[in-house]
Order: sequence, then C-alpha cells, then structure tokens
Amino acid sequence: MPHVGVAVGPLPRALLWNEDDRKGMHPAVLAAWKPTGRIVVYCSRQSCNASHGVAERLRHEDNLKNVYVLPGGWEEWEENAHR
Repeated sequence: MPHVGVAVGPLPRALLWNEDDRKGMHPAVLAAWKPTGRIVVYCSRQSCNASHGVAERLRHEDNLKNVYVLPGGWEEWEENAHR
C-alpha cells in the first residue's frame, strides 16, 4: 500500500499519514495545523488516490480549511523538482 503524506506548510515538513493508524496520526496533524496555514495531502505514487480520501476527511470531519491534494503525488513532485 502506498504511503500518504500530509504536509502542514512546506513539503519538507511533511508528516507521514498511515491510514491504518489514523487515530495515531490525527493528533500530530491537528497540532501542526494553523488556521492561516495550508495542508497539502499527497500519495507516494501517481497511481495512488488515497490522498483524496484523507483530504476529504480533514475538510469535512475536522472542518479544516485550506486542505489541498498534490496532483501526481510525491512521485511526480520528485520528477519535476529540478525543472
């Protein structure tokens, strides 16, 4: 299963989000989040769509604003990082 990352701020400060341990990860994400900040959720591979579900839960269950999904995930980010 691909990993899902949750970046609270710039990607280098990303937190690993394990869907199997959502309750364990949830407090760390909420503690790092600031109302004026952004959360970027991404998968480790382009073929993964789990980031969309994580983003939806953060938006609707936790009422967090400024939650986005990184298209193409980390894999595409790395492919284009040096352009």
